Amino acid sequence: MKGLLLLALMACGGSDSAPDAVPAADAPLACSLLGSFESGDLGGGRHNVVEFRTDGFYVRMHYAGGTETGAFSADGQSVTLTDQLGDPASLTCPNPGAYSFQFPTGCGKIFFMATTDDCLARKSVLDKQTLTRI
Repeated sequence: MKGLLLLALMACGGSDSAPDAVPAADAPLACSLLGSFESGDLGGGRHNVVEFRTDGFYVRMHYAGGTETGAFSADGQSVTLTDQLGDPASLTCPNPGAYSFQFPTGCGKIFFMATTDDCLARKSVLDKQTLTRI
């Protein structure tokens, strides 16, 4: 019997530790900023939406009308947004805005918090908002 147990342990590597390729059960998910996110219904089925694209640009759409686009750069859980074009142009903000973000319940929802942003149009879509991945 001891011989069978020893043989079984040798076949399994004889180690109590898990293989390196298997993440721990409590390891955080690696969620991506890339993709589209929308607010909850703001009335009449209208939503604010922000999309982070693989080409380094984002698109921000306001529920009441208006779309802005520009470049973004992400570093860890911070993102800087710089508007470049907008329709109407009055919603386009020339100064960059910086936000921290986190995924509070997995990768399906994202929460933004302005760290520096003087743009009310951008803040109305992102600051202190939890958006759902679409």
